[in-house]
Amino acid sequence: MVRIITDSSADLRPEEYIELGVSPLYLIINQGEREFRDGQDIFGRDLFRGLAEGRNYSSAQVPVFDYLKLFNSLASQGHDFIYLSISSGISGSFETASLAMEAIKEGYPEVRMAVVDSRGASVGQGLIVRKLAEAAKKEKSFEELMELAVFLQSHIKHGLIVPDLNHLSKGGRLSKSQVVLGNLMGIIPLIEFDSQGNLYVLDKIRGRKKAQRFFLNKALKDNPGLDEINIVYTDEESRDSFLKEVQELMPGVKVEDWELGCAIGLHTGPGALGIAYLDKNIPDKFI
Repeated sequence: MVRIITDSSADLRPEEYIELGVSPLYLIINQGEREFRDGQDIFGRDLFRGLAEGRNYSSAQVPVFDYLKLFNSLASQGHDFIYLSISSGISGSFETASLAMEAIKEGYPEVRMAVVDSRGASVGQGLIVRKLAEAAKKEKSFEELMELAVFLQSHIKHGLIVPDLNHLSKGGRLSKSQVVLGNLMGIIPLIEFDSQGNLYVLDKIRGRKKAQRFFLNKALKDNPGLDEINIVYTDEESRDSFLKEVQELMPGVKVEDWELGCAIGLHTGPGALGIAYLDKNIPDKFI
């Protein structure tokens, strides 16, 4: 069976790695001199609690040694593998992983290996990982899985609703004057990943409910035959509100939800919501 690897920015639950047979790599979250592994030592809820208490955090990509160790371990056992990285548009992880793969490739000429840019993060990256892992468990070939990865990469849509404008200002995506004006008017930016995996502000809407409706209507427009939608949340109140909207607007559509992790949560702050879906349903040959 081809092994699927991803990093913690995909926001899989710890038990999902085991259930899906996915090998995890962990981004680093720093708080002062303390170092945590995202999704192993620290979770989104811990981060948001710390931010509320005035603590400062920073993030770093997966250490290159961790890539080399895992890639070598799988290759030495004869396992073909595919690594799904966080978007190269917001992290250097894809480049680092590619260098690590090239460093070991000559030693295992019989092993097929690939590093794939998810062009997303969090629930969007997680959706791709889950679909690939499910196909791998059905003994799909390396070539079939790579074809599926390209399909998913091309048809994934993911957006973020970020009500805390201060965190976007820290990340340089909004100016201080835009933050002040936005907060006064209750404006919420709607953020998307473009086709190359870069984040951009798609629109700005007044009020959370309208923002939620915007993305849900967009999903139905992008894929009228939509059969599944994935959401990510930072608190149960915002999750429940969003789920209610989904059920009202999309009865019969399968809904899955996950908790936003530290890698992306650090840049969105509390209250953020994310949505991911495919603008074209997966062809039967991959199911």
